[in-house]
Amino acid sequence: MKDTIGIVPGLAVILVGSRKDSQTYVRNKKKACKAVGINSYEVNLPEDCTEEEVLKHIAIFNDDSSVHGILVQLPLPRVCYLWYNKHFTYICTYRGEKGRGKMPAGHGLRSRTRDLFSRPFRKKGYIPLTTYLRTYRIGDYVDIKVNGAVHKGMPHKFYHGRTGRGWNVTKQVGNRIIEKRIHVRVEHVQPSRCQEDFRSRVKKNDQLKAEA
Repeated sequence: MKDTIGIVPGLAVILVGSRKDSQTYVRNKKKACKAVGINSYEVNLPEDCTEEEVLKHIAIFNDDSSVHGILVQLPLPRVCYLWYNKHFTYICTYRGEKGRGKMPAGHGLRSRTRDLFSRPFRKKGYIPLTTYLRTYRIGDYVDIKVNGAVHKGMPHKFYHGRTGRGWNVTKQVGNRIIEKRIHVRVEHVQPSRCQEDFRSRVKKNDQLKAEA
């Protein structure tokens, strides 16, 4: 790692409590760091530790120039639930005040989509067979609703919740409307109800004409 980028990155881990799964996760992280040439630092705190103890170790790692990332292992014990969000705010703010910049945040194609693409309550598990047996025709109106359980053919989060026609989503650029064609799998689309009022109104008008 030092030969590639000129420095040796450091990862600091703060583990509160003695959960077996958390210990296994941290142990695997340390093995991965050693395999790629990253220095790892670990601090183990008891379950009944105070908030000041955790923040003290965060401050120590913030001042350490050899540490480039701080990991507060989750989940924290029950006693820490009331104030664990403060840790991450303290990490970002404290490093910024010291002039080292805020901790980097990922802004990839699927960033901040955990809640956006989450499936509704009692709708998780297998995908209904009707999803694959439903027939779509060119020109049909469809709603793009991303299914987080299927990563293949997943559209960008920009198109989530939008209505298109025959898989063609329109976007407006200035005073022009440019057709944008995207390709998604059937798991991420569903028939749109945008024309229900229009069709019911046409049916009602036809009925009134026949009665007249």
